[in-house]
Amino acid sequence: MFTRPSIARLAVTGALMIALGIPWMLAQSVAWLGMAVTYSLEKGSLVEGLSATFDGEHSCPLCKAVEKSGRETRETMLQKVLKLDAVLAGAPRLVTPAGVTFEHPEWRGCRTTGWEEKRFRPPRSGSCRA
Repeated sequence: MFTRPSIARLAVTGALMIALGIPWMLAQSVAWLGMAVTYSLEKGSLVEGLSATFDGEHSCPLCKAVEKSGRETRETMLQKVLKLDAVLAGAPRLVTPAGVTFEHPEWRGCRTTGWEEKRFRPPRSGSCRA
């Protein structure tokens, strides 16, 4: 029924959805829908119900929970980014001591084993034969 690639794709898709906050967006949408229906029935008008839903003064418990969890998630992510920034900021810088020189081995061209000649074009100038 499910193959390994399809299970892997499903797992990656689910992880991305969670990382992007899709469950909280879905919960917020459900809360708004419920509030719009409730306030429209209470006020007797769809326009007044939608106005009360999105004015920010009449938050339902689900909206408050989504807002609180979103704030906590943002704070946690910010702390992780700051920790990562602190770790990466102290990267060492290598400086050559004064008066010290490094000698590098002389380059004598490239060496081929035979299969490279079949796969790649030889250079236009110089020789690659060792």
